[in-house]
Amino acid sequence: MELMHRWSDRNLTRLELVMALLIMFILIGAFSRHVLIVFARAESTMINTTVMNMNTTLQYYAMNAALKGDVEKLAALGDPNLLTEVRGHIGQAQEDIYKDAYKEKDSRYVQQLLTHDWLPGNYIGELEAPNPEEIGKGKWYFDKSEGLLIYRVSNSEFFHSELNGAPRIRFKIYFDYEDVNLDGIYNPDQDVFRSITLKSPDNYEWLIKQ
Repeated sequence: MELMHRWSDRNLTRLELVMALLIMFILIGAFSRHVLIVFARAESTMINTTVMNMNTTLQYYAMNAALKGDVEKLAALGDPNLLTEVRGHIGQAQEDIYKDAYKEKDSRYVQQLLTHDWLPGNYIGELEAPNPEEIGKGKWYFDKSEGLLIYRVSNSEFFHSELNGAPRIRFKIYFDYEDVNLDGIYNPDQDVFRSITLKSPDNYEWLIKQ
C-alpha cells in the first residue's frame, strides 16, 4: 500500500523527474567538457607537430646550405623576420636535398620528411596588418607588418596567452650564429652558422592535463 501511495504522489513524481533531469544535465556537461578537452589537446598536438615539421625543413635547408658554403642562401636567413624570403627558397632546397639524398641512399627518409608542404593546409596567406578578430579559428597566416607566422586558436576555453585580443600564437624565425667580427650582423662568409629555429616569442599555455 505504501509503495502504491508513493508512486501515486504527484509531487514526489515531479521531484524525482527534476532530480533525474538534473543528474542527466550534469552528466552531459561533464561529457561535453571532456570532449572539449580532447579537442584542445588535439589542437595543441597539431600545432606542435606543424611547428616541428617546419623547423625540420628549415634546419635541413640551412644545414645543407652551410655544408655547401652557399653564402647567398645563408644570407637570406640572416633576418629572423624574413619568413617569406625563406619560403621562396624551400622549393629549390627540397630539390637540392632530394638530389643529395639519392647520392647518400637515404632518399626514402628525406621524401617522407619533405613531401608535406612548407606551410600547413589551413594557411590562408600573407596579410598586411590583419585584425586577428577577423581571422577564422584554426587558421595560419603570415602578418607582413610584424614579420610573424600566426595561428588563430580555436579551442580558446583551454588556452591562455599574454597577448590581448583574439587568442592566437605567434611564431618567429630565430637565427643563431657566432658573430666572429662582433658587428651584430650575420656575415655568412665570416661568421659561423649554428642553427635556425621557428618558435614563439610570447608566453602561452594550454590549460589541459597532458
